[in-house]
Amino acid sequence: DIVPPTLSGFIDGGIDHLISTGAVSLFEMYEKVLIKAMPNFFQIYVRDMVNDFIDDALDVYKCPSNDDVELETYIDFRDMFLPSAEAALAGGSGDGRHGNVIPWVMGIIEDQ
Repeated sequence: DIVPPTLSGFIDGGIDHLISTGAVSLFEMYEKVLIKAMPNFFQIYVRDMVNDFIDDALDVYKCPSNDDVELETYIDFRDMFLPSAEAALAGGSGDGRHGNVIPWVMGIIEDQ
């Protein structure tokens, strides 16, 4: 069961009582309809609203593309873990900026 709303803060106590009584009467008259419609309301309206909110919130925190970052600021793991030729084919710079020790160790690990 849903608790009827209580309204207050109007001009005086008489108006509070009048509006609260009217709201309770309307609520009791339409309570069954509201309870029946509530699942559909949440399935359609609330779910879409929450999904739109999440999509909008995530647009702010998108990962930068390769063109948006300075090469010295971030480590490209393709360049770090792959040999230079493979890193270039995978989309890295392929310039061997991190040396050849880590790709050599990765090769040993992959061979095991």
